[in-house]
Amino acid sequence: PFRYDACLRLAGLGPVQDDIEQLTGVAPSHMHRKGDAIGRSGRQRKEDLWLLASPLGEEASLDEHLGWLWLQVEEHGEAFRRCIQQASWADVCLGCLSESVYPVLTISPQSLRILRELDLALTFNFTVV
Repeated sequence: PFRYDACLRLAGLGPVQDDIEQLTGVAPSHMHRKGDAIGRSGRQRKEDLWLLASPLGEEASLDEHLGWLWLQVEEHGEAFRRCIQQASWADVCLGCLSESVYPVLTISPQSLRILRELDLALTFNFTVV
């Protein structure tokens, strides 16, 4: 009863955000800019965000999601490292949607390569439904 997702997030890049796709050929799944409106609330985004989400779906394991993310960025590791150094923060966010209040996470050491190679933080978002 666990459903997983994962994404790479880079925040606060300013004009560098526009260069990521040009430098790497990797298009974001989502991005917004500082000052963009948040829905109809009239509030504004406080910083830029560039996000690459795994499209594998909730049935895929965390290893599969992390593997997909690594395949997208591996070839362009140096360019991503430069962008990450300029970000106000950067991480891989793992998500788990569950009917149980006790999350189960199993991730192989190989799947954590994206964190090691790009020197990224790890964030975990656990939601009980």
